[in-house]
Amino acid sequence: MNHLPKLLTAVLLFFYSASFASQQTVLLSEAMKRRWVDIVATSAGGALGRCLTLSIRNKTANDMEFKMDDGLIFRPDDTTYQNLVVVGEERLAVKAKETGSVRLWTFCGKSYARGPRTGLNYQFWKKGDTELVSVAKYIREHSLYDYTGQHGIWSITNGHRLSSIYNSSNVEASTEFAKYIASITGRKLPGYNTIHKISTAYSGVVFNPEVEEYVVDISWTTPKPRNMHVTVYKEGGELYREVKEELLKGNEHKVVVKLDPKKDPKGTYLVQLWDDDNNIYRKESVEVE
Repeated sequence: MNHLPKLLTAVLLFFYSASFASQQTVLLSEAMKRRWVDIVATSAGGALGRCLTLSIRNKTANDMEFKMDDGLIFRPDDTTYQNLVVVGEERLAVKAKETGSVRLWTFCGKSYARGPRTGLNYQFWKKGDTELVSVAKYIREHSLYDYTGQHGIWSITNGHRLSSIYNSSNVEASTEFAKYIASITGRKLPGYNTIHKISTAYSGVVFNPEVEEYVVDISWTTPKPRNMHVTVYKEGGELYREVKEELLKGNEHKVVVKLDPKKDPKGTYLVQLWDDDNNIYRKESVEVE
């Protein structure tokens, strides 16, 4: 009986297994620290999305798999542009002495700077602190790859108010995200939200700190026939506005109170949910600046 085919198969499997076993998996930050790699980082344009391309040269004699850390920060040679914060655990396998490339998901990490244009050179700056790494991981695990995630990053890198994390298209997810950041930072979670303009143009500053709108989301479930009211008072107690509720389904109700700093006078407003018996269920103070 000819055993040659089986022998050849066994030999091939042996070498394949040996090759696979020799491949090490290492965090990119660790590989850079040990000088196992050379990195070339180039912007793909923009700050939110897969906006950073890494070319990684494996300088070692072993095949390597590089795992991207959450919260790595890359800084442009031209510092008038945004830092880029990496979110995601992409992996890149690179053979010994060879080079591979990967395009990473990033968020803007310097809100007062310009949006990166295509082809900017970037350098690895540092790995973010525990809070930034935790926020990046939360974004990845909850797929907040939009401006909800972006505002969360800015709340750490630039100290933005937690109220700015609000997303009217996904209120529950953005509210939970803001609560999470409050829990890890010890910051107070406000009872209202703020809307800000964001520019995607490469030539200008990305974030406008001026508040476009103050928003208070109020929802409740109440048994019939109790009547509930949402009213807005000025600081001195004067009635400013009563807001009509939106019936969602069954006994679920929702009211969205909006205050526009371009139309509503500056000052402190009190937003209150109450019933016909003057029982107060929620009360939020909003400072319109």
